[in-house]
Amino acid sequence: MSGTNPSYNLTSSLDSTLLGTFPDVSFAGDTFRIHVTIPSTTTDGTHQVCVANAAEQTQYCMELLVCSSNCHPTLGFLDGNGISFPTATRQPSGGNFTVVGDAFQPGESLSLSLDIPYIGDQHLDDTGRFEFWLSVTGFPVGDYTINVEGQDSADSASAHFSLSNVVDF
Repeated sequence: MSGTNPSYNLTSSLDSTLLGTFPDVSFAGDTFRIHVTIPSTTTDGTHQVCVANAAEQTQYCMELLVCSSNCHPTLGFLDGNGISFPTATRQPSGGNFTVVGDAFQPGESLSLSLDIPYIGDQHLDDTGRFEFWLSVTGFPVGDYTINVEGQDSADSASAHFSLSNVVDF
């Protein structure tokens, strides 16, 4: 940011759909504060909320989990921008994934397995979310399933990924 406590006109979006505009928002360093209302029609799942500053050609984005009272645990894969997808494809040489789970019982421990073999435990944060890094280097080309099950609640979720010599872009 240039100057001392500058003000900028900002826009906010949800999944690339404009939510609102905010004129003359004051910045203190790289910090600003706005209030954004998420539409009541927003579906359950992980969404991306962004705030754009056209004058500085910057955009600030974050993930937002929307979950109704009947929300079920989900499992997915984070891309390089931190957006979660239900499936993923990588090449087997040097392939890595960041696996993310949402809407599990807060504070619970989970058992993780990959196509049946147990691969470890993961402890959830106080929101019921976790992330873990999975290296698939050396795995043969093919389709795989990651399964997660709560050790106390028996909540479960699964996600699929493929290892392929060709990656679609």
